Amino acid sequence: MAIIIPPGYAEVTVKFRAGGSGRNGNSVFGVKTGDVPTQSAVDTLSTVLSGAYRALLKAPGIYIGIRVLIGQDGGPPAELNSTSGTGAGATNVEMVPPQVQVLIKKTTALSGRHNRGRTFFPDCPEANILSDGSLQAALVTSYQTVADNIKNAFNTAPTWAGMVLLHQTGSLTPTPVNSYLVQQKAATLRPRFVRA
Repeated sequence: MAIIIPPGYAEVTVKFRAGGSGRNGNSVFGVKTGDVPTQSAVDTLSTVLSGAYRALLKAPGIYIGIRVLIGQDGGPPAELNSTSGTGAGATNVEMVPPQVQVLIKKTTALSGRHNRGRTFFPDCPEANILSDGSLQAALVTSYQTVADNIKNAFNTAPTWAGMVLLHQTGSLTPTPVNSYLVQQKAATLRPRFVRA
């Protein structure tokens, strides 16, 4: 079932290639909009997000850019793609396997599964994960700084008015994200990786 993007909201897809695995990845965010996003606003947002993502990605990983789908009052969403911000990852340490990632939890003022979300960050440094899967405090602090920068990027007037959770039904209004917190334990994903 597709996510509904009502007027006054947008879906931002951050595109990157993880350096540890060489696999393409996406992070998807719902955003309340103030002014209708322009190409200039999309490029500015991409440049800000580039700094956050590039700090986490291992070279030769790259931040590719963003795609913004803008909710319309009838018809499909309008689409804008960034034309700036692309760049190489800035980390050069040994990473854990690609299915182990840092988890950032999105919470809202409402309870229930439909009112929370998550983001996974790839390229987690192996030296900063303890034997029980916990992240060292220094890693949590550095990732939380990046998470705060990402959340703040989606709250820059006049275009971006805050991170939200978009829903799969039009009867639910997008829910504002109150917190975007790095979790203490690494997440283990079980994707169906294609073997090379």
